[in-house]
This record gives sequence, structure tokens and C-alpha cells, in this order.
Amino acid sequence: MKTVVTLASFGLIFWGSWTVRPKNELKQVEWILGTWERQTSRGIIYEHWKKANNYEFSGKSYMIRQGDTTIFETIQLISGDAGMYYIPTVRNQNNAMPVKFKVQEISDSAFTFANKMHDFPQYISYRKIGRDSLLAEISGKLKGEERRRQFFMRKVK
Repeated sequence: MKTVVTLASFGLIFWGSWTVRPKNELKQVEWILGTWERQTSRGIIYEHWKKANNYEFSGKSYMIRQGDTTIFETIQLISGDAGMYYIPTVRNQNNAMPVKFKVQEISDSAFTFANKMHDFPQYISYRKIGRDSLLAEISGKLKGEERRRQFFMRKVK
């Protein structure tokens, strides 16, 4: 009888540890890792993504001008049992507090996040166009009017 109890206990421990493992959708979007750039009239803006751990990518958007780096926003891309979240913290917005956007759609070449309670944007998406290019977009309503801004970026080698 001790053998049955021991095997049953082992089965519960094994099953329990398997079921509490967080869901991880980050593998589908590993293509975002690395440094991306886009030309603007004010200079080159960079977006850099790195793997913080198996369940989080961290990103930052910045510009280098005359040797000085200005960070515009930091971003966390987190995957777990509660879902996947894009969490930007933008300088001079939302009292510099992070805002959560929950995944709406995800594939091997695109992802979209939404927070319909946020003033603007309500949607953030990234779409891989090729091995070395992507299109990021923010969209939603601002003062009752539909708005959309697109940002074409190329990967820095």
C-alpha cells in the first residue's frame, strides 16, 4: 500500500508542477530581439529589445544626439498564465507610470496589444515585414477621432 501512496503522491507532485508552469508566448516573437532604427527629421530613433529571462523581454526606445542618449520609453513584454502583456513606461506621459496592454493577437510575424481604457493609444502592434524590417503602429481614438501612427524600422546589424 505504501508503494501506491508514494506513486500517487509523485503523480500529484509531477502534475502540479507541470500545471503551474507559466504560459509562454514569447517564443513566437523572438524576432523582435535586437536593435531597430528609424530615421526621423530630428535624427535616428532606436528601439532595442533583449531577453531578460524566459518570460520577459525588455525594451527601450531612445535617441542619440551629439553623444547624449535620451530615453523616451522603457518596455516590458511579459508572458505568463494571466496572458501576455506589453507594458510601456513613457517619459512625460501617465506620470511616468507603466501602462498595461493585453495581447489581442499573436502569430510568428505579428502581435497586437490593447488597453481600451487608455487615452491614446488603445492599440499597439508590431508586424515583421522581412528579416530586417518591421512596422510598429499605435492607434485608437483621441478626443473622439480615430488616429493611427506608423513607424517603419530596420534592424541594425
